[in-house]
Amino acid sequence: MVSVDCVEGETLAKRLEKGALPLEQALKLGAQIADALDKAHRSGVRRLLLKGMICETTRNLARL
Repeated sequence: MVSVDCVEGETLAKRLEKGALPLEQALKLGAQIADALDKAHRSGVRRLLLKGMICETTRNLARL
């Protein structure tokens, strides 16, 4: 099942317009994104993922 949430934050694309992420934050978000992609692929979901489709929430969590 796939659901849609209303998430407060900004897209990764918008955030990167301000400059590079600090290393710790980039590693944390990267790990979250990799985990989400792994779970999606194991469930049979195969889609093109662009940085404009990734949101960093106000709690510093990655949402795809």
